[in-house]
Parts: sequence; structure tokens; C-alpha cells
Amino acid sequence: MDQPVCFLHPTIRTLAGPLRQALLVHDGRVVGFQPRAGCRQLRLPGAVVLPAFADAHLHLLPLIERGVGVDCRGVRSLSALLDRLRNAPGEGWVRATGYDLGLVHPSREELDRAVPHRPVRLLHRTGHLVVMNSLALRAIPPPLWEVGLAAGWVEQDSHGCPTGRLWEPASWLAGRVLPPLSEAELRRGLAQLTRDLFAWGITTVHDASPTNDAARLALWQRLDPPFRLLFLPGERFSDLEGAARSSAPTRLRVGPTKLLLPDQPSELPSLAELCARIRAVGRPVAIHAVIHQAVRLAVEAVAATRVSARIEHAAEWPPDLTPLAQGVPLRVVVHPGWLRERAGWYRDQVAPELLPWLHRGRSFLRAGIPLLFGSDAPAGTLDPLAMLAGAVTRRGSDGTLLTPTEQLTVGQALRALVAGRAEVDPASQDGALRRGALADFVVLDRDPFVTPPAELATIQVLETYRAGERVWPPA
Repeated sequence: MDQPVCFLHPTIRTLAGPLRQALLVHDGRVVGFQPRAGCRQLRLPGAVVLPAFADAHLHLLPLIERGVGVDCRGVRSLSALLDRLRNAPGEGWVRATGYDLGLVHPSREELDRAVPHRPVRLLHRTGHLVVMNSLALRAIPPPLWEVGLAAGWVEQDSHGCPTGRLWEPASWLAGRVLPPLSEAELRRGLAQLTRDLFAWGITTVHDASPTNDAARLALWQRLDPPFRLLFLPGERFSDLEGAARSSAPTRLRVGPTKLLLPDQPSELPSLAELCARIRAVGRPVAIHAVIHQAVRLAVEAVAATRVSARIEHAAEWPPDLTPLAQGVPLRVVVHPGWLRERAGWYRDQVAPELLPWLHRGRSFLRAGIPLLFGSDAPAGTLDPLAMLAGAVTRRGSDGTLLTPTEQLTVGQALRALVAGRAEVDPASQDGALRRGALADFVVLDRDPFVTPPAELATIQVLETYRAGERVWPPA
């Protein structure tokens, strides 16, 4: 951008100071807040301008795969799910993602009857369960099959026969059983995901997949996604800085190393073991911790090692843990969109004593613990306005209210929605639009600060700008 552009709007909320009426952009960055002689002026539509959103926790490759496979989101019955698989286009493997029928899961026999002549891999919305038909199961080499049996990943019925359900299978199925996506499929899925992200006003994402390795980093370097990407490498990744320097595009950065803590209390390591893992990494970490026992272990380990850390999910946070976390170099990444999607399920399925601990908000900020929002997509929705609504109202789309004492203000929730920008653009400091920051911003049809809380999720993104150039809607 050779000529500075002055974007004009009566309500520019930078989230870093007073209301502005002008945003001066040059070479993709904010250089001021007043019109300047010789600049091109452009008036923006809508009700408000805000920093573009950041999704601080999602899983990039499954989202790309969803764009080229059979999308089963929204399917509400087993018969409808089987019909969708039966009618899958193309030949070869049926890659299906996103199904969620509550506690109902199809069996191998049901998949066999629906799709007898093609191998089927059906991925649950959470990513923690795969269901396969017989043809797909036969593609698993015997050594892997034995590993899965020994680890309890392969579910069997009372007669020792496989049900078709494989739990936590991603790390041992990826690239070994299911053929990798072709270059054309990858680029088609990436193009669809990019359109979705920009349509939601998201220009920055953090890929928190625990299987991220050198090959995955090289893939993103080659594909060069149009959005800004923070890549969280897996625990076994070595020479991160060297790999990131080799050919990384300017929009890609390497973030903290992802450490995975099990979601079963009996499988958790000791505090000494986790501290040793953190020290062995030798750099900032992002610790997957969902259940309260894992969350406590993660916080204790960060307090003991004093290594900069993110706690990913922190779904169950005991109140007595907050004092220990104060003054510790950690941030928490939570998923308020899940409140909107699953509040009724939490009310019915989670133990009553744990309900006040779920997906906290206000108590983190009150204790001075920095907060970032992520979708955990494809397990959750990418919609940042749904995250905003969930954090502010603590209500599900069905009206269920959970822990109103954890409600955030609109300003607090918006800052958590943009905070992830700072990890790829330190000049923004906290994701805000300030001098020197990347000029990524959105135009909304309504101002969240004056919109009734019950209507926050209905706010629409009119335009999205990356580095001062409009990327949504397409020209």
C-alpha cells in the first residue's frame, strides 16, 4: 500500500483508548488516528469498527478436511447420518466429520449396511472418537491394531469383536491408515476455511493440534494461508526456531509447545514428571488440561517451573486454585462458545458441584489472569459473536443459565476475543488497534456495547480487513 489510507467512521473502538473517528493505515499498519494530507479517504459502513477477531485455539487440518469431506454437522438422527454417508460423492474413502448425536454412536455393522463397498472414517465433533466400518478397520496394519488394543483405543463388544469405535485414535491413524489429502484437496479445503474465517471477522488463528510436527509446519509454510497463523508445535518437535526461519511466510509464527495431559485422573503424570517435561521443552508451553485434576496439576507445574505457559481449555477450575495462579506466568484459553452450544447438556450431565467451576470468566480477570478465547473448532463453532454472547450472558441457545457470577462485560469479552492477535503481532500488545499494530479490523452491523445481551449472537460482520485491505466480502 504505497499511499496512506484514512478509514473514516464515527465509532471506531480500538479497545486501547478513547473512541476514534479515523484510522490511518500505511503499509498494512496503523500509523495514526487523524486524517493526513495526501492520504486517500475511505468511509466505512455499519455501526462500529473493532479490531479483527483472533481464535486462540482451533485445529486447522480437521477444519480443512471438513471442507472437502462429508460434513455431518447438524444431523440430528442416526438414520439421517447413515443416509448422508450412503450418499457421499466420489470414490474411495468416505471422510466424514462433525457428527454429534449425544450419547448415540453408530456401530460398525450400521456403517457396513449403509456403505458396504467403501471404507468409512466418521469423526466425532470432539475429535476424540472415530467410527469405522469393516473395510476401514481392515486397512489398519496389525502392529497398529495391537497398539490400539493394548492402549484401550479399540473398543470391543462382550465377544471381543470390534464395535468400530476407536477412542483417541488421531495420533496412530494419521497418515498410516487414512490416505493424506491431496494437494488439490488441501488447497480447496483451505480456500473454504479462509472464506469462513474472514466472513466471521477472524484474521488470526492458533493451531493447537497436539500432533503438530515438522511435516505439518512445512505444510503450512508451503500452503501459506491468507490468515495469520500461530503454530503450536507438539512436544517432540525439535529445532523449532530453525524450522520456522527456513521458509516461513510473514503471517506464520511458531508459538508455545503443546503438552497434552490426559482427561482421566488415573492417567495423569506426577507433578515431578510434568515439571521435567516442561523443563525438557526449554521454551513456553501450552498445556491441554480439561478436568480439574489436570488443571490443578498444570498450574502447580507452572508455579514450580516459572515457565511461561498457556492453560488450554481449563474447563473445570476449582476456586481454591485461583490464589496459586496469581502471579504465575500463565494465561488461560477458554471456550465460551461451548456455553452457548451446550449449557443444557452441562446442566443435565455434569455433577452439580462442578457446574460453578465450568468455563470461568470473571474470576480469572478479577485475579489478574489474562484470558483468551478460542473455539476449539471443529469441536465448537467458529462464530466469535457466539463466543461473545456466551461469555457475556452465560446462557445457552436453549435459555439455560450457568454461573451468572462468571459473566463478563462486553468490553472484557471483546478484549479476550482479540487478545490472540498479540501472539503474531506483538506491536498490538493486547490485540488492540494502536500505532504500529497490524491494521486488521472488522465492521459490524451493530455495536456490541449498546446491543441487548440477548441479541449479541445475531450481530453480523459486514466487512473484514487484513493489513488495511478488505478480504471480506471478496471484491
